[in-house]
Amino acid sequence: MNQTVHCHSGFRFAERPVSFHYEGQHQQIRKVLAESKNENGYQFKVLAESELRYQLVYDEYQDTWLISPISN
Repeated sequence: MNQTVHCHSGFRFAERPVSFHYEGQHQQIRKVLAESKNENGYQFKVLAESELRYQLVYDEYQDTWLISPISN
């Protein structure tokens, strides 16, 4: 399932996520807690305005995002 993440893109695409849609809800990102690069793209751990934490994974080759909630 292709999920929607809105990002600031500066030097590279998907440089910093700013909001996303998950299960029909729009979530603003309050803070990026961690980010890393893997062989397929980038992943971010974020804190949403709802105080819930999510992992956002971007696959550069398939141009898709995967969003999943994570435990605090």
